[in-house]
Amino acid sequence: MKLNKKKKAFTLTELLVVVIIIGVLSAVVLPKFNKILETRKTTEAEELMAAVRTEQEKRCALDKDYLTEVTKLTEVLPTDTTKNFTYTLTSTGIKASSKGKYAYELQMPSYADGRICCENETECLKLNKDYPLCSELLAKADYDDGTACAGTVAAPPPVYECSGPSTQTCGCNNAGVQTRTCNTSTGEWSEWSACDAPATCTCSGTKPAYSQTCNIAVLN
Repeated sequence: MKLNKKKKAFTLTELLVVVIIIGVLSAVVLPKFNKILETRKTTEAEELMAAVRTEQEKRCALDKDYLTEVTKLTEVLPTDTTKNFTYTLTSTGIKASSKGKYAYELQMPSYADGRICCENETECLKLNKDYPLCSELLAKADYDDGTACAGTVAAPPPVYECSGPSTQTCGCNNAGVQTRTCNTSTGEWSEWSACDAPATCTCSGTKPAYSQTCNIAVLN
């Protein structure tokens, strides 16, 4: 005798329970997972900041000021921007601003001191590492500010605006456009680009006529 076995389908209640469980797990697990991923990125900043510190302290030992331009430290810091951080040199230390999910900034305020702190308390607390806040580090009695070898941070160059428009019409029936570029270092315009329309109109049709087609324009 053959038995007819019916496949039991999930009820709506069971499906809702599954969805709720998945939602709860996501709410708990995903933030922790993001926290772990973001914390792992700090290893990059720690290693690069330590490498820069080593080079800077070598200079200080030779009675030379710290370098404040990343382009002069390319052997240990090839670029000021990586996938995870943007690096900035100060007169006595280095900063690493996060480009990830959390908007924190790791700092080594003093090469001489060598300790790393975190700026932006709310975001720093989201990490799995117990960095001191920068305000707390600077207030410590044993903090060395490293001013003995402080470098000079160059002021950003001035930015000048150019007077006048950057585009103008040109060519047959003013159907074309020319552009020019402003040099913000001098406040001077470049030469106008070539017009992207013919300079003169070439018309078709019998003259005189009510209308004539001239290139892309219609002259009445």
